[in-house]
Amino acid sequence: MTAIFPSVQSIAQTHNEKIYNKQKIQNNKLFQNNIFHLLKEQIDILKPKHEPMNSALPDSFSWKNIEGKDFSTPVKSQGQVPSCWAFGAIAAIESSIEIRENCPDLNPDLSEQFLLSCIPRIREENNVRPFYWIMNSSAEGYDCNGVIPEFCFPYEYSLDVSCSKKSSDWKAHIIPILNFSYWIPDGSPKENDDIIKRKIMETGPVTAKIDVSFLADTWGDFCHNSKAYFPNIPSIPRLMGKRTGLHLITLLGWHDNPLIASGGYWICKNSWGTDWGYGGYFNLAYGALGVGRVIFPIDDEYIPYIGTVDYDPDSYDWPPIAEPGGPYNGTIKDEIIFDASNSIDAEKEIISYKWDLGDGSTESGMKCTHQYMDDGEFEVMLTVIDRGGNQDSAMTTVLIEKNFRTPGL
Repeated sequence: MTAIFPSVQSIAQTHNEKIYNKQKIQNNKLFQNNIFHLLKEQIDILKPKHEPMNSALPDSFSWKNIEGKDFSTPVKSQGQVPSCWAFGAIAAIESSIEIRENCPDLNPDLSEQFLLSCIPRIREENNVRPFYWIMNSSAEGYDCNGVIPEFCFPYEYSLDVSCSKKSSDWKAHIIPILNFSYWIPDGSPKENDDIIKRKIMETGPVTAKIDVSFLADTWGDFCHNSKAYFPNIPSIPRLMGKRTGLHLITLLGWHDNPLIASGGYWICKNSWGTDWGYGGYFNLAYGALGVGRVIFPIDDEYIPYIGTVDYDPDSYDWPPIAEPGGPYNGTIKDEIIFDASNSIDAEKEIISYKWDLGDGSTESGMKCTHQYMDDGEFEVMLTVIDRGGNQDSAMTTVLIEKNFRTPGL
C-alpha cells in the first residue's frame, strides 16, 4: 500500500486518538448550535440514525467494481466555480439511478447548472443540504422534485446564469428523487466509519463534506496512483495556513488495511476533472480531512455531514441508448453483419431496431446483414425505440473496398 508522509501519518494518528475524547463534548455542543441555526424547520433530518450492523462488512467494497460492473458515472470538472456541492450531489444521484435501475452502462448525465441557477435556496443556506432542496423546491415558481438531464441545461461554469436558460421542455424531463438523509458522525472513529460503510453499501455512493487544505488540493495534481492515499493528518490546516475551502466529494467505497495507521481509506470521486488524482478519483485515509470525525476546529460553515439519496426506478422512463457497433469493413458483395445488441434500455424494453445503411437500403432487427454493390465509406444510422415511444439514434460507418483478385487465380 502506497502512502505519503508515513512518519507524519503515524504521529497524526496517535494525535487524533488523543484529542478525540477531549474534543467530543465541545464539538457536539457546537454541532447542536449550528444545526439549530441552519436547519430550524428540519432539524431531525440531521439527527444521527444508527442502523444495526446485522452482518459483517467486507474489507473492501466499491461501486466502481461490483462483479466487474461500474456503477459510477464519468468524472466532471466544476472549473473555477464554487459549485462542488452541486457536482457531489449530482454524482450521488447519477450512481443511485444506475444502481436502482441495475443498469451500470446507463451513465445518466444530469445538470449541475439547474441546481446552481434554479434552486437558489441551496446557496442561501451555505450549500448545507442540496438533497433537501432538490426534493422540496420550486424552480421559477413551479413545484418540482428532482433534477433534469444535462442537455436541458448545460453547465456554463458560472453561478450567474438565469434559470430561464433551461430548455422550454424541461418539465417533461424532471427526474425525481425518492428520499434522502443527512447524518453527522457522533460516535467513536471506528463506529462512525462502519456507519458510513453501511450507508454506502445499502443506499449507494454518499456525499461527504471535507475541510480541504492547500496540501490536499495540490496532492492530487501529482499523485495519480490508484493505490496511493492521502493520510490522516489532523494538523494540516494549521501547518499550511488557512484552509483552501470546504469541499463536497462523493464516497463510492472503501478499502481496509491494517498496515495503514487509520485502518484503511475511502474511495472518492472528485469534481476537478480527470487530470486530478487517478482519472478524477482519489483515496482518502479514514478520518482524513474530517470524514467520519471532527479533527479540526469547526465554525459556522463546517458541519462534516454524510448525505445519502435514493431513487425509484418506476418514477422515470429512461430513453434507450442506440449502439450500432462498428466501424465495420468488408469488400463488395461481402455479407456485412450489423449488430446493435449493445444498445441499452434501463427498462429493457427496446421494441424496434431500424437501420439506414447509407446506400439507400434499410433493414430492421437487432442484427441484420447487407451486401454493398459499390466501394466507398458509408454512414450507417441506427434508431432504436422503446415501449414508451422514446427513441435514440446513433451513427457508425462501414468501409467497403473493391475485391481485387490476383490474375490467374
